[in-house]
Amino acid sequence: MSRAGRFAPPRLFRRPANRAVGAVTVVCVLAAVLAVAVGVGYTATRPFLDDGSTYAANGYTLTHLNGETGQADATARQPIATGQEKVQVIPSPDGQVIVHNRNTDTVQSFDGATLTPNAPPVSIPRGSAFDSVEVGVTRSGGYVVNRKTDSVETIGTPQRGPTRIAIPDGILAQAEASGSVQVPVDDSVWVLTKKNSVAEVTGGRVARTVPFDGSPVGLTVADGHPVVVVADGRAYAVDGRAPRQLGKLSLAGSNGSNVVLGSWRGAGRYVVAVDKVKGNVAILDPRVGTERAVQLTGPTPTDLDSPATLGSWIYVPDRNDHNERGGQRQGGDARPRLWRINLSTGLAEGRPFDVPGQHGPFDLWVDGGRVWAGQQYDQRTLVVDADGHERDADKGARSEVVDSESRTGTEGPRGAQPTPSAPPPVAPSAPAAPPTAVPRPPADAAPPARRVTVPSFPKGTLHQQACDRLEQSGLRCQPLPAGDQDGLAADEVINTSPRAGALVPEGSPVTVSYVGPLRTPNVLGQPVDSACDYLRQAGLLCTTKQPSGTLALSPEQLGQVSGQSPRAGASVAKGSTVTLTYYDSIALPSFIGQPQGTACATLATYGLKCDPKEGGTAVGTGQAPGTVGAQDPPPSTVVKAGSTVTVTYYSGQNTVGDYVNPVPQTYQDACAKVRAAGFTCTPVEGVTAAGTGQQSGTVYAQSLGPGTKAKIGSTIDITYYSPNNTLSTSYVGWDINAACADISAHGFTCNPVPDLFPVANQVGAQDTPVGKQPIGSPVTLRYSPWQPVEYTLYQHNTLDVWALRKTPDGPPDGYGRRSVPIGRAYAPPGSENLPGARNINGFYCTAGKGRCNGLDVNHFYSYSQIGSYSPADSGPWNGPNLIARFMPCGLGRGERPVWRTWTAGTPRYYNLTTTQPAGSTNELLGCVW
Repeated sequence: MSRAGRFAPPRLFRRPANRAVGAVTVVCVLAAVLAVAVGVGYTATRPFLDDGSTYAANGYTLTHLNGETGQADATARQPIATGQEKVQVIPSPDGQVIVHNRNTDTVQSFDGATLTPNAPPVSIPRGSAFDSVEVGVTRSGGYVVNRKTDSVETIGTPQRGPTRIAIPDGILAQAEASGSVQVPVDDSVWVLTKKNSVAEVTGGRVARTVPFDGSPVGLTVADGHPVVVVADGRAYAVDGRAPRQLGKLSLAGSNGSNVVLGSWRGAGRYVVAVDKVKGNVAILDPRVGTERAVQLTGPTPTDLDSPATLGSWIYVPDRNDHNERGGQRQGGDARPRLWRINLSTGLAEGRPFDVPGQHGPFDLWVDGGRVWAGQQYDQRTLVVDADGHERDADKGARSEVVDSESRTGTEGPRGAQPTPSAPPPVAPSAPAAPPTAVPRPPADAAPPARRVTVPSFPKGTLHQQACDRLEQSGLRCQPLPAGDQDGLAADEVINTSPRAGALVPEGSPVTVSYVGPLRTPNVLGQPVDSACDYLRQAGLLCTTKQPSGTLALSPEQLGQVSGQSPRAGASVAKGSTVTLTYYDSIALPSFIGQPQGTACATLATYGLKCDPKEGGTAVGTGQAPGTVGAQDPPPSTVVKAGSTVTVTYYSGQNTVGDYVNPVPQTYQDACAKVRAAGFTCTPVEGVTAAGTGQQSGTVYAQSLGPGTKAKIGSTIDITYYSPNNTLSTSYVGWDINAACADISAHGFTCNPVPDLFPVANQVGAQDTPVGKQPIGSPVTLRYSPWQPVEYTLYQHNTLDVWALRKTPDGPPDGYGRRSVPIGRAYAPPGSENLPGARNINGFYCTAGKGRCNGLDVNHFYSYSQIGSYSPADSGPWNGPNLIARFMPCGLGRGERPVWRTWTAGTPRYYNLTTTQPAGSTNELLGCVW
């Protein structure tokens, strides 16, 4: 029977009445809202976003699909694609809708309440690799994982701008993993790196990197944890202090390139892996470490992809290259399919659901408590409720989309033609009028659901006619063959439940019992009380429930029917007894390492009682205050519903020890004791050890006193004697001996270095800066051990001849008519080790008769002339005679240069000057103070 035209097919068991009332309430309120909105565009109002709905791409636009009505109730004005561009639409828990254009690699955020863009589209640099970008959402918004730039970038909104976070180890290439390389969990993004590790990105930074052993198949999400699966099938939860092995998937080790993992857009409790080619599905329970293997049966799987989980069902997408519908579709066209695995029975359903559209890729996601599957350019989308029942949703007619259901000409139920759906309201091209305020009714003032009277059916009414009448009245039909009935022919209605004339909410199911072969209904996986009620409606008896010897694989299975006798579909006589068995026992998972509150909450979902007890102090590796360290019964123990489980958790306090005594204790040893007690140690450098008699690093104080009770993880400051001291002064200008004595008194070593300075034995420079220095380190002082002497130039009493002498020695005989101070220099002996010394040699001539360069007596002084000076045209000269040692110039310490000058020709006059002369008849002798 086709889904076209029937949004609510019959169901085996009744929904709770409050669910039906809620559905009708939402439909009625939304109808009123849309009545106001039509004609002014979507921005005139906001849809109700908690109605089990979702957002989907419908051709070139973004559409809001109502989960109860199966219709599009709003469409965005802003186009999201052109041509045949493919987009991905991802609703975010914070109210955004992220739209990723996979052809142009642009990303845009829409306000989910108004379907208006939050900001212009942002282009993502991806190079030439089409699959180098993945888009996802955390609890607080959207993000982009870019393998081209090895970064994770948040998607900006009006409230916050984008943030790019670099992944230091790089992001694993898609070709290196058959599954996803990224998954979101709460507010974190977990990314596979190129170095066999997983990086957690949260709060605008890489919070941690967790290494693991093995080549990754991919990342998935199970039981609220990020899980990496490696090539040999091992599955690890990676959000703890270290990877925690959950179990092993035999499927992953067979051929990793053919294996895909469960999609984070439909994550459930289990780790799910699918062999894309063979149709094998491996299901690992992370709580107990057990694996179940399921083989898809029926039509041959052709091209499987990442599965999604909702409730007790796993859905495996199949792109499908063949038509398995037995010619129902005109032209034999193939369409994609959705395989189903019932976790309650552990079996695969033989017939997969058809997904509207043509064979090839389609989107599969879980949103609003429903599974959605469809293609961008098809008008219809498959919707599956949490209980596993399917129908189609209509996104609205558009010129660029195809209605695959209408095109095939498939009739509705029993020949009824489907009613064309009106397109969703769209914004007009002209500016819209000011929006009309449509107040949302308060929660306690919701309009009552419409009540419908169950019609009566006269004798001779066939059950199909009754079902048609019920559906026309807004009710749902549940046909039930009930065997023979006196006076009635085959297929005639016997009775209804609720009975004729009863007032029930619109959309309620009505069981129509009719004359037909009485067969035992299939009640496997249903709550045992509801199953017995249904058997009694069929004219059968239900025995006292007998517990099953088979363990429940999930808490949801507890109390569900696990077996029936006779089997489903068996021919039985009216009044026959059907014996039901049900799941009443389950294997305990491990709660070790979980917070005590989380463990108790999980036990409540199992129908078990929790008895929390405080145990030892959390001081070991992997222990944390409040986390479970032991449980009784232990993991994997089989218990019955209602049993009590004791969880013993680590205490959050410990007693502070004495980390100072006995003296001496190093701060490293003290910190080891602090950490061993479960506290955090902070070493604090204290006063200098110099002068204390203690070795540096010895502890002398702690911030929390011995015997104090403190929380685990509290910080204790451990103060120790410093290996440093403070060099508090500059010794420049000090006497070298006094400076060295003071340096030694502060625990340092004096390092005097001879150098040239104007004052002897006085510190002229200090190489070691003022400040904290290691005890015993050298302090380099530069000083002059040489005593400078004043030099004067004296003039001859009658000639223009000058002689250089030490000032304390006075002028030589016959000189002194004039005297010119030259400056302080160094006299031999006693200046032999003068660095860079320039030896000044004196030459004199007393030959007379003008033989001394035209003079009877003459003197000159030279640095470069070191041999005897005896020109051919003059008499002999005496020299060289070492008169003084001048300094090199360029020290920058106040020295002054001295030049020798002479005149050309005869007589030749010599002089000394501290003013640089012009011309080439001069020689630089050196510098003086």
